Amino acid sequence: MSDIPAARAHLEAMRNKMEAAHLDYYVEHIDHVLSLMVRKKYKKRTSRQSATMTPELIDEIRNYAIGHPNLSVHRIANHFNVNQGRVSEALAEIE
Repeated sequence: MSDIPAARAHLEAMRNKMEAAHLDYYVEHIDHVLSLMVRKKYKKRTSRQSATMTPELIDEIRNYAIGHPNLSVHRIANHFNVNQGRVSEALAEIE
């Protein structure tokens, strides 16, 4: 298993020894490798695209599913703009 923080620590120690020995060529290369081992900050996420599950929406999903027994969970989810898992959770309480 990888251990990036430990690898960075070892490289930084090697870099410091190289710098003390005036081995600037190697210091530059180690600095470059260290710069590649930094996790980029995450970018802003997109806005929520599905509807928020409320008790009212759960009731609507249940009633719709009862009225349309042949529809798949996928189609019901699309109808209400929610995740299929949320539809399954709403319907699980009926059964």
